[in-house]
Amino acid sequence: MAKLASLTRFGVLIFIGIPAIYLFSNWVRKNLSKKYSAQQGMIAGKIILYSGIFAVGFAILNELGFKLTHLLGAAGIVGIALGFASQTSVSNVISGIFLMAERPFVVNDVITIGGTTGQ
Repeated sequence: MAKLASLTRFGVLIFIGIPAIYLFSNWVRKNLSKKYSAQQGMIAGKIILYSGIFAVGFAILNELGFKLTHLLGAAGIVGIALGFASQTSVSNVISGIFLMAERPFVVNDVITIGGTTGQ
């Protein structure tokens, strides 16, 4: 009986969880694209999509009997190593996200950076 319950939860995660994540991320993307820019809507939708798939993936692994504490410990160590290795790149990506969100420049603005002026 326990196997049937586990199999049912596994099926629900696969056949309902993943499509629900796709539908929700598309809904967020469409609604935010109307209110903000299409690019901001796309980024928010992708963040929700990948986070949801990650969460469902861990739930599926849990249903299959994997010890998540070991996986999360290893993922934490790998995350710290990647964080140190890609510090500059991630900093640039975050700066780009802030620039997109705040929109300090618009088309046809004249900008001077380091003695170079451009439009």
